[in-house]
Amino acid sequence: MPIPGKGEPRSALAVEIAPPGKPVVMFVCVHFDWLDDDTERFAQAEALLAALDGQQGVIIAGDFNDTPGSRTIRAFEEAGFRIVPPA
Repeated sequence: MPIPGKGEPRSALAVEIAPPGKPVVMFVCVHFDWLDDDTERFAQAEALLAALDGQQGVIIAGDFNDTPGSRTIRAFEEAGFRIVPPA
């Protein structure tokens, strides 16, 4: 799914896994904008969250290009995602 951006084109790759007899899980891989100004990165997060609204069993991973506590990361927390710190 394409996500907004004025610089390099950005997208999120989503794959659904449906194991027999188990709930469907959607894995989403992202690579958000890297610029210090977080305007594009935050817009990308908002677009992805809107596209996933109501979807159950979602795991999002990839390069968020942001730090814990940023408004981009908080948007995912506020949407109900659990943030797993790097190992």
